Amino acid sequence: GAGAGAGAGAGAGAAGGAEGAAPSAAEVRAARKELARVERQLSRLGDREAKVHAELAAQATDHVAVQALDAHLRALAAERDELETAWLAAADIVG
Repeated sequence: GAGAGAGAGAGAGAAGGAEGAAPSAAEVRAARKELARVERQLSRLGDREAKVHAELAAQATDHVAVQALDAHLRALAAERDELETAWLAAADIVG
């Protein structure tokens, strides 16, 4: 893997405390639900990113608009990082 533990706090909450123990059926179900939720959010986030990229292309000569859109893209990238970390944590539980 990518070494992405759930350290930053975006975690699924179902990780439990016993790292070596197999997850319970309830934990696996919760992790599967979390995977589905995160995948939906990532899909919507991709749509939002595409819209911002299109707006960047349309506003390419307006440096003020480009700066604002760039800041928006950076915020979306940070959100994507959090979602991907949550996805990896849930996928680790599911197996």
